[in-house]
Amino acid sequence: MPEVTPFRAIRFDHDRLGGDYSTVLAPPYDVLDRIDKDALLAHNEHNIVAIDLPHIPPKSRGPDEAYAHSAKLLSQWLSSGVLVKETSPAIYVYHQTFEHEGKTFTRKKFIARVRLHPFSDGVVLPHERTFGGPKEDRLALMQATKCHLSPIFGLYTDPENDIHRALSSTVNQPPQAVATMDHVLNKFWIVTDTVVIDAVVSSMADKNIYIADGHHRYGTALSYRDWVCDRAGGSLPGDHPANYVMFVLASMDDPGCVILPYHRALADLSIAALLEAWKDGIDKATMNDADLVLHDGTD
Repeated sequence: MPEVTPFRAIRFDHDRLGGDYSTVLAPPYDVLDRIDKDALLAHNEHNIVAIDLPHIPPKSRGPDEAYAHSAKLLSQWLSSGVLVKETSPAIYVYHQTFEHEGKTFTRKKFIARVRLHPFSDGVVLPHERTFGGPKEDRLALMQATKCHLSPIFGLYTDPENDIHRALSSTVNQPPQAVATMDHVLNKFWIVTDTVVIDAVVSSMADKNIYIADGHHRYGTALSYRDWVCDRAGGSLPGDHPANYVMFVLASMDDPGCVILPYHRALADLSIAALLEAWKDGIDKATMNDADLVLHDGTD
């Protein structure tokens, strides 16, 4: 079963931003192109995309200097106080409020670190195939910065709503930070109360985690752990940070957990070729039940 723990995160300084993260927030790195990145940086040179997207497109490893530049920026922002490291271990409550088909929803999540397991352990469960190129890009960035720069999106079952109930006293308080992006209101709370943290950790102890988005990042975290282990002589202490990866976790039983279909358009493809590709995918899925969905290489 998953080991979910608090951690001392690196985050933007609330006071410098007046509690509004709107200009430093960015969509997932793998949906952005050069124009998107430049537009985000035009609003604020400290937008996280400056560090998290050093090479475009992030489908293959870029030049070493691109990742070195990200590591340099991270160090500079920490030294100057743009970024700060939490003084105490915490979990981070993250709510997103949005409208869909005329109704308002709030997707309730929390951010924590989760101990890494190979998929074969059945603790963290995938639904996509992954490809080498995107993982090479993410691994080079992780090796340079020694950070997990964006969380993996995971789902769990909680029909009794135990997690949200444990966090209810937190979300009844004003958030530490807010941000608006693409008509979505984001709210962020820092939880250091050990009683609350223990309740969340205990409630997660008997659950599986299903990766909704971030298969390449998870695979990269496993590779990074092995890389650190090799450099340390073949073994790591159980509590070594490389044994964990950052997740943002949401209950699939929460009414606010609305996940819409991801539509793709196929061009210049005959029905015969499409049917053959599907057949090939089904054959591969039969051989390996972790490979359930054909995937185009994005996270």
